Amino acid sequence: MEFSTCSLPLSLPLSSPSQVDLVASTSTTLPFETLHQVRTLALDPAGRTLVAIDGTGRALVIALAARALLGHVSFGGTVPAASFSPDGAFLAVAVGRLVQVWRAPPRAKTVAPLALHRTYGQASGAITCLAWAPDGLWLAAGSKDLTVRVWSLDPVPEGVAGSGSAPFKPPVLAGHKDDPVAVFWSGMAPDGGREAG
Repeated sequence: MEFSTCSLPLSLPLSSPSQVDLVASTSTTLPFETLHQVRTLALDPAGRTLVAIDGTGRALVIALAARALLGHVSFGGTVPAASFSPDGAFLAVAVGRLVQVWRAPPRAKTVAPLALHRTYGQASGAITCLAWAPDGLWLAAGSKDLTVRVWSLDPVPEGVAGSGSAPFKPPVLAGHKDDPVAVFWSGMAPDGGREAG
């Protein structure tokens, strides 16, 4: 279940996403349908764009306010996790052992509503969960290989982030005893500084 900033939760029905208004006690089913049961939802932070992904990795990209279908996307496999970046500019999806980061869809209908920005690999097990850092520059992903990996949205130049002259290597947090089911960021303010307290 995803919640928009205007307190309208979206539910996961069999094949059509629904909007539920808890204040008015109303429910409406969106006029779109997937071929298979919806498995994963991603809602942009502004609550304007919904990506509904079925169990085969096929997605509907929907403009919620207009109740308009912006397009279809196939991610090529089951997507257990998907999340928009905090600024809504990117969508990260977990597909098998990969994390794909796509540029967010434009507000108008298009043949290709998403454009691939980067693909991250290196996990030896399927990705199970994703989380963006509050600044939107870093992405953490847990996988069935019992690790959590942290990637930068864009390549880190050599000599930056304490890497000296060596190329930046994404950190790997290992030692988990079971598959990570969620990852979270803490201690970082949205402006990139440290939180008080």
